[in-house]
Amino acid sequence: MTYLNNPAGRLLMNFQLVRQQAPATRALQAWSSVFNIDSGDMNAFMQRVSKLYEWAEQTQEMINDSPTADPRIHLKHFGEVQNALSNFLAVRELQVEQFLTPIHPNSGEYCLEICAHLLHSQRAEPSLDPDERESLLSRLDRLIDEVVQDGDLDQETKDWVLRRLSKIRDTLFNAHLFSTEDTEHALDVLLGGLRRKLKVLRSLTKTVTGKNLMTFVVALDLAINLSANTHELIAGDPPRSSPIVIEIQKVIDPPALPEGKNDSIEAK
Repeated sequence: MTYLNNPAGRLLMNFQLVRQQAPATRALQAWSSVFNIDSGDMNAFMQRVSKLYEWAEQTQEMINDSPTADPRIHLKHFGEVQNALSNFLAVRELQVEQFLTPIHPNSGEYCLEICAHLLHSQRAEPSLDPDERESLLSRLDRLIDEVVQDGDLDQETKDWVLRRLSKIRDTLFNAHLFSTEDTEHALDVLLGGLRRKLKVLRSLTKTVTGKNLMTFVVALDLAINLSANTHELIAGDPPRSSPIVIEIQKVIDPPALPEGKNDSIEAK
C-alpha cells in the first residue's frame, strides 16, 4: 500500500503512474497525463514538477530528522530518485522508458516506499477521505453547472466565480496526488476575492446560487479543517468553519437579524 499523506508516498505514486504508461510514450505527454494538464501548458507543467522536487527535498529532511530512521538504509537508493528527477531537464526529448532508466522498482522506488511507510507513522499530513473527495467533486460539478445556467447572474460575476471554482476543482481532483495544500490555497483565493469584490458579493447575495455556493464552501472548508485537526475531534471539540467563511456566509445568505442591526462586510 502506498501512503499518500507524506511527500515520499506522493512522489512514489507519481513515478508509479508514469511507469504504467507505454514505454515508447513521450515523457512530456506521460507526465502531463499524470498531472492532469495539457501537455502544451508548460507553466502548469513546471509548477507540478517543482512539487516533485520539493517532495524529494522534504523526504530527505524528514528522514534525516526522524529519531528512528537510519538514513544509510532509508535513503540508500535515494540517488536514483534524484537522477530520475534530473531528466525533467530533457523531458521533451525522452520517452517514458528512457526517463525512468535511473530509477528501478526494487531500489529507487522501494526506497520511497519504506520512507513513505515511516513518514506515514510519524509525520502523516492532512488528507481528505477518498469518499469525501469524490462527494465534494460531485457537488462541485453540480454547482458549476448551476452557475453556468443561472439566468439571473450577470456574465462578469459568472466568469469570476467559474474561474475560481474551476481552479478548486482541478486541485481537488488531484488532491490524492498533490495533498490538500493546493485545494486550501484555491479556496482561500475564492474567499479572499469575495471579500474584496463587493460587486460580485452583491450579485450573489440572497440568491439560490449564492446560497448553494456557500453551502459547498462550508462543506469543503470543514473537510479541510477536519483533515488537519483530527486531534480536536478526539478531544471532543466540534468542527468549526473558518472565520472568513462565516463572515462571507452572513452576507450572501444572511440570518434574520433584529431590525436596525447590520454587521455585514459592506457595513464595515
